[in-house]
Amino acid sequence: MFALGALLAGCGADEDAAAPTPADIGRPCPGVDDLAPRLTALLREGRLPAVRRLLGETLDQSQLTAVLDAALRVVRALPGDQLGALLDLLASERLAPALELLSGLLDYAATNGPGGGVDAALLGELSALVQHCAAGPLYATLDAVLSGPEVLALAEPLRATLAQPEIRALLSEAGALNREHLATFLCNLQAALIRPGADPGQSIRSLVDTVGGLTDLLSEPPASTVVEGAIALLSPMGTVFPPVRDLLCCDLYGLPACPDATSQSTPRVAPPVFVYLAYDVFLQRPDTLDAALGLLADRALTDRLAPLVGVVRTLGADPDVRQAVTRLLTTVLDPVVAAEVLPELRLLLDVGAWNEALRLVDALLSSCPPTTPGGDL
Repeated sequence: MFALGALLAGCGADEDAAAPTPADIGRPCPGVDDLAPRLTALLREGRLPAVRRLLGETLDQSQLTAVLDAALRVVRALPGDQLGALLDLLASERLAPALELLSGLLDYAATNGPGGGVDAALLGELSALVQHCAAGPLYATLDAVLSGPEVLALAEPLRATLAQPEIRALLSEAGALNREHLATFLCNLQAALIRPGADPGQSIRSLVDTVGGLTDLLSEPPASTVVEGAIALLSPMGTVFPPVRDLLCCDLYGLPACPDATSQSTPRVAPPVFVYLAYDVFLQRPDTLDAALGLLADRALTDRLAPLVGVVRTLGADPDVRQAVTRLLTTVLDPVVAAEVLPELRLLLDVGAWNEALRLVDALLSSCPPTTPGGDL
């Protein structure tokens, strides 16, 4: 959306500019006003000052060019038929629960800090993760997780597990896995998994035994399916555990790979902001999370999201694309910038600019197709 915003801002979308010259003169392009009426209206009305400032001042011309080039290289790496189907899916109303969670994430980052301001601690950790891990295990982990069906196979049993009243009680404020206890549990799990020679299965089972009331719940389906599936997924001989372990080390030590047993690496001191985010945004929105997990359990839908693996691989393999994305994210995650930009990104979601952005991508890459994506599946 930032790349498209840069395109709009750079092409005079807030002025009475003519439509760009179409690549296919036999099929005229609709104007930007027709493709993105809400987005252009917001720009004209001056309701996106922070986005305009970001694109016109904070990011210099070379950075904007790099971001636009990276965006085009990523999407053009996809076969044409896959790209069209992916755009159509992303514009579908079926993904409304995912967009609702995204809105919740934006709200949380913008208001969870001291005095209801921006959550600088969360933004700082996200920025550190991007800067330290993007060239190493970040995209490798996403690739490993998204490439196979094993993770998605856990979506339905996880949905059923989280719907159990006993599990909801454990995760409540008074439960054994409330916000702080869950943070302690997951921090201990992280430390166990990155220990040299760690046995992930044994580590998970040992930590589960320390939580009162959890062992019995996890001994039967659907919870046992989630636990055993996670243990199988994290097998040291598999494809997922090595990049996950390096990502956990990168988060803890700021290193692209886990130090060896003889290293004296010092862990970074940081609050467990990612656990807090997961608890506050996901676990405290059970209905929305249930709907989102239902989407992940729908193989007909997730099969159509498979091209996103190609996007992740391009991000991981192309250093120019990776650098452009990293620079953009670290700029946006600066608390001063984010405090102004995040509410405007939420506004864009509220007015339906997501689908307008997809129409712009479609028009830009396919020389003004006769139809626009966005129908229900």
